[in-house]
Amino acid sequence: MILNLQLLRAFAALNVVLYHTIAVAASYGYEANLISYLEGWGQNGVDIFFVISGFVMLYTQLDNKKTVKDFLILRAIRIIPIYWLLTFTFITIYIVAPYVFKEIVVTTEWVLASLGFMSTELLGKMPIVFVGWTLEWEMLFYLVFGLSLWFRSWAVTLSVTSLALIGIAFAVSNFILFEFLAGLLIALLFKRNGFNSFGKVSLVLGGLLLSLSISEEVRELVESRVILWGLPSLFIVYGAVAAPQINSKLGKLLGDASYSIYLIQVLSIPVFYKLLVVLGIELSNDFLALACLIATAIAGTVMYLFIEKPITHLIKTCVYPK
Repeated sequence: MILNLQLLRAFAALNVVLYHTIAVAASYGYEANLISYLEGWGQNGVDIFFVISGFVMLYTQLDNKKTVKDFLILRAIRIIPIYWLLTFTFITIYIVAPYVFKEIVVTTEWVLASLGFMSTELLGKMPIVFVGWTLEWEMLFYLVFGLSLWFRSWAVTLSVTSLALIGIAFAVSNFILFEFLAGLLIALLFKRNGFNSFGKVSLVLGGLLLSLSISEEVRELVESRVILWGLPSLFIVYGAVAAPQINSKLGKLLGDASYSIYLIQVLSIPVFYKLLVVLGIELSNDFLALACLIATAIAGTVMYLFIEKPITHLIKTCVYPK
């Protein structure tokens, strides 16, 4: 296990949570002051996740290439159960208490498209669990990469994967798929060079580039998120895997729980601020935003430990009994 990637996963998940917290806080009249300058910046967590995903998929397969069937089944077990659980939770709340949602109409088509990771493509709108738009790209990458594993030669597998992703990117005029390719490149570089002195340099360079994007002027100047956040993510992920590893129990736990943290925010953030409104709590808005961030991290970690991890283990055991 590459320990630094767990820290990076935790950072990426919490960055996205902070991004949504700042936006939701403002909509409830709790607009943050000191951390408002980070508004919009936390979206980069998605780009970091995509680069990590590309790296992990190839790195874990290079010495132990799975069959197409096994790869796709294991990816489905990892992604689908907890995502569907959250989706059905939303649907249940909508049926029981539709007034909770503002101007949302849940249709059969939307449910099926959301569950099938095709909402954006088929309906042109976010899935029911709105952060699931990123999972739609993830599942597309898994499908392309997984099917490419059919070829025995890694050169052919990677060529087919790259050409397919590039072709799709140009076809839909969205180049975020290039970030998965960046992850594949990092895996090849790391496999060849291993831990090296350039890791620290790459990490610092990526961090500086990512920090520059805090500036709203820079974000307005660089319109492509692949350049704005994807390029720094490439340097950061390579730096994280090539630099000396940091062993942090908390970091590892949050990294393991990053998927649950990423998903649970769609419930935890609005619930947090709805409670503030109902209870009439008035404290520093920045303090409340950070409290929401911490509460979401705790909720996601609890969901990981008591729901995601047991369910994933149970399904995997049923599919692949010892």
